[in-house]
Amino acid sequence: MKKDKMMIVMRTDLDMGTGKMIAQAGHAIIGVLTKGIVAYPETWFETGMKKVVVAADSEEVLLQIIAKAKELDIPVYLVTDSGLTQVEPGTKTCAAIGPAKDKLIEKVTGSLPLL
Repeated sequence: MKKDKMMIVMRTDLDMGTGKMIAQAGHAIIGVLTKGIVAYPETWFETGMKKVVVAADSEEVLLQIIAKAKELDIPVYLVTDSGLTQVEPGTKTCAAIGPAKDKLIEKVTGSLPLL
């Protein structure tokens, strides 16, 4: 069975604390699954809902990854922070990419290091 996975692309240049990054990743996951962006892929649920977090060292890299995912019709949800705690309002902190087939999603995020 071919597996699906979701990638969380997290900006590492913002000096967010660990808890803040976890909260942002949660926003991204919930966003991509509940905002009508993606139909829930049964295979993703059946195979453990694999999620991997990778690092983007700038907003530019994050936006390039999002553009590449959209070109391949992979679901994307970008998190823009409201600025109540550690970052300025409107800061793009992370994105959920997928879920999608492993090989397809690796074309988008395969060059990024694990967080």
